[in-house]
Amino acid sequence: RYWAKYIDLAFIPLFIATFRARSTREHALKALGGALFASLVVSFFSPTGLIYGNPLVPPNSPAYPVGFKYSITQSLLIAFGSFLCIVYAREIASRAWRLTLYVVSALAVFNVLAIVISRTGYLVLAGLLAYFFIVQFRWRGVVIAAMGGSLLFAAAFFASTTFHERISTAITEFTATQQSDDTNTSIGARMAYWRSGVKIVGEHPLFGAGTGSFPAAYNEVNAGRHVDESANPHNEYLLIAAQTGMIGLAALLYLFYTQWRLAARLEPFYRDLARGLVITFVIGCMFNSLLLDHTEGLFFAWMTGLCFATLRPPEESGRTA
Repeated sequence: RYWAKYIDLAFIPLFIATFRARSTREHALKALGGALFASLVVSFFSPTGLIYGNPLVPPNSPAYPVGFKYSITQSLLIAFGSFLCIVYAREIASRAWRLTLYVVSALAVFNVLAIVISRTGYLVLAGLLAYFFIVQFRWRGVVIAAMGGSLLFAAAFFASTTFHERISTAITEFTATQQSDDTNTSIGARMAYWRSGVKIVGEHPLFGAGTGSFPAAYNEVNAGRHVDESANPHNEYLLIAAQTGMIGLAALLYLFYTQWRLAARLEPFYRDLARGLVITFVIGCMFNSLLLDHTEGLFFAWMTGLCFATLRPPEESGRTA
């Protein structure tokens, strides 16, 4: 079952071959943009209750506004969509289209911060926007990102009820976990999963407990304690390490490092998309088992193939014309 969950990664070579032609990549990005925009629109309508019970979308209500995916997936995809819009706007000459893309990007930012309830999306969005400003403005981008991020956080905290409640709840729940082992909250449950994951890695440090072993290993390290069962620790790094040990964890980190390094050989547009993808998953995997999840895992493989389809071997030193 777990092998099947990660099979999406095996599609990367297929996607690379598929996206060799520039026209194919452009059509693919337009399709992605259209899908994300449709998800954005549906998510904005969710709080109104007009689409409650619609079989085409997940269970939603004014208290749980999503598009076609659940909140974590929605926030990650829309945050990346916002980043995609501003990176693409930089590449086009038309002022009208550039302005349109900036507006859509701003709507996506608003959706992540004020509509969807996923806190992971807040962090991913912050990482993507910080990267964009640093790439655009170098050392000044650090200042812009810090000041802009602070202002955006303050505005969202005081103007958005959703953002305010999610941040306040996270602080309250985290504080409670320092005083007791309460696992009845989102933060408390995650902390319990992480502690158990660390114990599993400690008992099987080199090669892990085996692929698909987390549920059984989790029950074993919690024997005699009343804890909820879990199929994963909501942390991709811990999940990989628990199953395949430090060797597997090192392989995952090396994958992210390799993508970041090789992105430097791509044209600026695909370079920034590739690095934005790495940022999305490096941050998101801290709080979720993203590569285990089908949509996120497939998106990672699909976007990796699209970006690196343009990669060419480096020129050999000393080659003459």
